[in-house]
Amino acid sequence: MSLEAPLATTCTRFTDATDAERAIRRCSAVVRIICGYCRSDAGGEVAVALVGGDKTTLGNNWNPPHISEAQSRLDQYWRQYLELTLIVKRGNR
Repeated sequence: MSLEAPLATTCTRFTDATDAERAIRRCSAVVRIICGYCRSDAGGEVAVALVGGDKTTLGNNWNPPHISEAQSRLDQYWRQYLELTLIVKRGNR
């Protein structure tokens, strides 16, 4: 798998945010992974890995197109799982 390409062409659903964070820490390369968060009708949170890649050479120029792609993927994911409510998180909040 090339780090220049997104990690997946589909969204990955984790059982909770902690599972997503553990998966991110297991990466041996320095990558940016954009996650979305949803709350289920039962009250649990779901972390969704949306897009990832190596931003070493591009720096912050990597962000804008990938954030747009992540938003599109999260919207698509949310339409498939209507029992979920989107949660807005910024940074560690």
